[in-house]
Amino acid sequence: MAIIKSEKILCPMCKSDAVYKYGKTKTGKQRYLCMLCNKQFTLNGKQNSHEYISCELCGNKMYVYMRDNDKKIIRFRCSNYPKCKNYKIRRLT
Repeated sequence: MAIIKSEKILCPMCKSDAVYKYGKTKTGKQRYLCMLCNKQFTLNGKQNSHEYISCELCGNKMYVYMRDNDKKIIRFRCSNYPKCKNYKIRRLT
């Protein structure tokens, strides 16, 4: 498992650079896996419109709640809100 640290390869979901090679697609394109949000992706591939990660407290999906480009952060909120008020903040690079 080789971790790729490069400014060119960022996760399209959470913008993290903590990704590693995760095999190849049927057509031979390199597949990557993000270590933060656990999403698989290929470079210049189709992007999902749903961005989510799992809530550490209840296990439900977390959705993008707020983006602040000035502060370079993305805030995720649990889909089980208001019962579960967990949130995560990811810094954009």
